[in-house]
Amino acid sequence: MADRLRQAIHYFPCDVLFVHRDAEGQPPDWRVEEVRRAVTSSGISCSYVPVVPVQMTEAWLLIDELAIRRAAGNPHGKVILAVPPLTRLEQLADPKARLHECLEIASEKSGRRLDQFQRGIGERVQRVATLIEDFSRLRSLAAFARFETMAREVVAGLLGR
Repeated sequence: MADRLRQAIHYFPCDVLFVHRDAEGQPPDWRVEEVRRAVTSSGISCSYVPVVPVQMTEAWLLIDELAIRRAAGNPHGKVILAVPPLTRLEQLADPKARLHECLEIASEKSGRRLDQFQRGIGERVQRVATLIEDFSRLRSLAAFARFETMAREVVAGLLGR
């Protein structure tokens, strides 16, 4: 991870580096510590924020059905999506697959058009992230609350310089 962090800073200089590491069944605090050790051993000098969701980050994107529909290119669709309630997001076995499924269902495409749609699924997932206007509902999830607190601390530190 330290090598990847050095490469990230080399190719994408920044003031704040957001370091993503899924908890993957480990206690999130372990992953935060893993990120801290990697940043320290990498020798990079910029501020950083660990992003450690309990599952995959895609779980956090399942909070906004309209954003999913818009990213799927069908904002006025009426088909029911399999969006889990907020209280179950961190228990999903495969949030990435669920988000892809929701996008596909929301598109209301079939056959060849669905095949074409699926080839661009990665870009559509990124689009969901940019279309969500309010992530505040995620504050009830400990992993997101920790991420937000650390991000605020880093930004406050930068503004105080």
